[in-house]
Amino acid sequence: GEASEYAPYVATLPNRVATSPIHYDAQTIAEVQYPPAMSEIREMQDACRSWHEKLREKAPEALGDAFFDYEAFANAVGVVHSRTYGVAGDDASGEQSATVGYFRALLPLADMLNHGGGVVVGGAR
Repeated sequence: GEASEYAPYVATLPNRVATSPIHYDAQTIAEVQYPPAMSEIREMQDACRSWHEKLREKAPEALGDAFFDYEAFANAVGVVHSRTYGVAGDDASGEQSATVGYFRALLPLADMLNHGGGVVVGGAR
């Protein structure tokens, strides 16, 4: 919320990333012309719909205003996906494994360096 120490950073995030694959329609996916990427885009879209449905069933309070609005949820997922870094978890042997766990980490400083090109500080660009 607004009392969070991260509120000023969160306020800089866009409401939607129009170029996110989460928003691609069938024609745009077909234009990718690389079957593995096309498949991954469809899987991402299917997963997003599945997450929305699961949250509606098991934790509706987590969705807030997006409870009935899949598009608002997809917009949020697109923003998170564009601004976070993916990290694979370790299995019992200490080896990285995507099957054990995969999470996305938001690193505000790295994000601001990556997406803050239009900010003017101290008169220099």
